[in-house]
Parts: sequence; C-alpha cells; structure tokens
Amino acid sequence: NPEYVFQAKSAFSTTFDNAQDYNMLKSALLKIIQLKPQLTIFADLLTWQFLQQKQFDMALMVLAVSGVAVAEEKGTAVEAKAMVKKAVAFMKEVGKDKALAEFNNPKGKFILKDLYVWATAMDGTNLSHPFTPALIGKNMMNLKDADGKLFVKDRIDIAKAKGSGTIEYRWTNPQTKKVEKKEAYFEVVPGADLLINCGYYK
Repeated sequence: NPEYVFQAKSAFSTTFDNAQDYNMLKSALLKIIQLKPQLTIFADLLTWQFLQQKQFDMALMVLAVSGVAVAEEKGTAVEAKAMVKKAVAFMKEVGKDKALAEFNNPKGKFILKDLYVWATAMDGTNLSHPFTPALIGKNMMNLKDADGKLFVKDRIDIAKAKGSGTIEYRWTNPQTKKVEKKEAYFEVVPGADLLINCGYYK
C-alpha cells in the first residue's frame, strides 16, 4: 500500500523527537510487513531502529511478524487451478517444447508465491520441474507419499478417466520442513499425452 510506504519513509526522516513519529513508524512498518512481506528491507530498518533505542522486545516482535508474513505467502487452491489452466492454454498456443522450457524456468511466468506448475507424461515420467531439474526424465509412477500412497499413479488414473481432477497426499513442506497435507490440481493437455499439475499445501 503506497500510503504505508510513504508514512514509513517520512518517519525514517525524523529523529524520533516525539512519540507520534515513533508510533507512526511502528504502525506503518508492521502493516507493510504484513501486506508486502517481500519488502523485507523495511523490516530490517525497523528492527535496526528498535535496537538503536534498546527496544529489544519490539525488535524481536518485528522479526517474528515478518517471518510469519513470509511463511503465510503461499498459494491457494483457486490460484493453483488458475495456474494450470493458464499453462494448458500456453502449451496449446506455443507448443509442447516451448511450454516445457518455460515451465522449467525458476523465474518464469508459471511461478506464483510457493506455486509452480510441472508436467507429467501419461506413463508417469516427469517432464519438467523449475527447481529440481534432476527429476526431469525420471519415472515417478511408483513414488509414494508419507503414508505409502501411490499418488502419481492415482493422479494419472484420474486424468485418464476424467481429464482433470484433484488429489490429496502428504508431502514435506520445504518451508516448514514438516510433512503436511498437500493437494494437486491437474489437467490433461489434449493431443500432448501429458498432464499439467500444480500443488498447494492445505
């Protein structure tokens, strides 16, 4: 929100001669951190200001709030489904090879928050991955989740029968390092013999 950014910059130009300036800075920066966690420079500056004033409790609070805000920056089921549909349309427009190249781009147009799309051949072979290229070309048909579920095989079975769907499984969240419930939405690309997937933690 530009209003909060302006307030924060204005507050930083002061010398904190009065409580109003101090409180304006605190309020503005905490809102920025919650609304725009990627602006971590503001969190760093606010923490520094609190440390300079020996407000150690507030410095710790800012670090905690900023950490929570970043952790909460995760994609939703609606966003994941929209990503898959966008990716399917993109492959139809540019062709399989160009689309897969874009899906493999870690800074490409199919990365949103903690969401990304990947493609799976109908025989279970992984065709793309923007962050783990070593998985490309690996057959994942027999891969099991934390509960022993053959979730790749199940996903392909559903795709063959219905053309699209969702599947729930338990997987390690790279942010929390814990096994959590995850769901993936997927769609078959007609004529391409593959499906496009996008997973999100619940």
